[in-house]
Amino acid sequence: MLRSLGAFTELQQIVGFYNARNGAYDDWLFNDLYDNTCSLQLFGTGNGVTTAFQLARTYGTYVEPVRAINTLTQVRVNGTATGAYTHDASTGVITFTTAPGAGQSLDWSGTFYWRCRFLDDHADFSMFMEGLSELKSLKFRTLK
Repeated sequence: MLRSLGAFTELQQIVGFYNARNGAYDDWLFNDLYDNTCSLQLFGTGNGVTTAFQLARTYGTYVEPVRAINTLTQVRVNGTATGAYTHDASTGVITFTTAPGAGQSLDWSGTFYWRCRFLDDHADFSMFMEGLSELKSLKFRTLK
């Protein structure tokens, strides 16, 4: 049930958000409260030359890139916290000031968003009473 009476603006909020994305055209960031955190997550091993590394996370045996950083609370090289890096929050790439040494493990802690897109260019809103509408389904998926 979506209200559109007085101070209750759920209908306007969801329609506005959906329309601002142009349906399935544009992507957006979703904060999945049940799956948005990494703690001491391995994301690479230094070789003494490479300075840029893609943040990643492990889900079971699957390793996937993390491309939309919310908070980056710690980056460690071989178990020691460092601040000698920059990061691009929209790509999840960490660039160290100096290349981590050969064999040195890299891990990170922080939170991330999921880049998503609606599946359809239309949404079926229906008004069943004055000021009350419903939307039975509004599907979206994550982008890789």
